[in-house]
Amino acid sequence: MGAYEYQFDPVEDVIFADLNSDGVVGILDLLGVLAAWGDAGNNWLADLDIDGDVGIFDLLTLLAHWG
Repeated sequence: MGAYEYQFDPVEDVIFADLNSDGVVGILDLLGVLAAWGDAGNNWLADLDIDGDVGIFDLLTLLAHWG
């Protein structure tokens, strides 16, 4: 498709927990969560439950969207 034929739909085209935007929740996303473990700081993308830190609930959320 050309640029005018494809329209980005943020609701359908964004995959939750896909931290590196490669279209799949996989090992690189897991490594991103593990690298940001603890205080989210500048890595707010890995804070999937938006509680201010990257921890077990972020990991469980990522695993629930795996694949």
